[in-house]
Amino acid sequence: MPALPAAPNVIRIELGFAIYTTHGATSRFYMQYTGGPPSDGNLNTLASDVSTAWASTMAAAQYVGVDLIEITCTDLSTPTSAIGTWSGSVAGTLSGTPLPVEICGNLHSVIARRYRGGRPKLFIPMGITASLAGDETSWSTAFISDVNGYWAAFKTALFALTGIGCTLTEHVNVSYYEGFASVQNPVTKRWRNIPTPRTGDAVIDTITATTLQTLISQQRRRRVEAVP
Repeated sequence: MPALPAAPNVIRIELGFAIYTTHGATSRFYMQYTGGPPSDGNLNTLASDVSTAWASTMAAAQYVGVDLIEITCTDLSTPTSAIGTWSGSVAGTLSGTPLPVEICGNLHSVIARRYRGGRPKLFIPMGITASLAGDETSWSTAFISDVNGYWAAFKTALFALTGIGCTLTEHVNVSYYEGFASVQNPVTKRWRNIPTPRTGDAVIDTITATTLQTLISQQRRRRVEAVP
């Protein structure tokens, strides 16, 4: 499979979580930078700093049985740009009755450009039963307000980081594909759409706002089976 288009001056930050010690989940988001390019060592430092920022902000939205256990930071400028990692344990700080393992929050972002699929989402394991509204299908108003504040504080902490070989400037969305080709399976005769990678660099859009969606989300497909 060919490499995806480059996303110059963009770092992908992947978060790995352990949920109740038996399951895992991953989330990713993208940050644009100026300066650099960062080295592997710089991105190791960034990954560690991201874990520290998470501990003082977003961890407050997660149950005590949910841990941030790994972070990978990848410079997407070229296929051979730097990669940095962190591993450890940042436990959530919410005490109470845990939610089912597949429940998560959907942090929905807004960009100026309109296109099919142009609603970036970030799914994160979060909340306890007390975080739900009375209908138990949505988050409470208070929890939504808290999470939005935690996320804003988390991004502010990232923008203030130094010693990482560059300066983080924007939370962004990365669009690798443009259109699709319809391909028929010769055996089943069914058709499916195959996304077409962009020619040249990926399209980068600045995210102008991010908020926790009211309805709770379930992410069985994105959940890995077990954590070693």
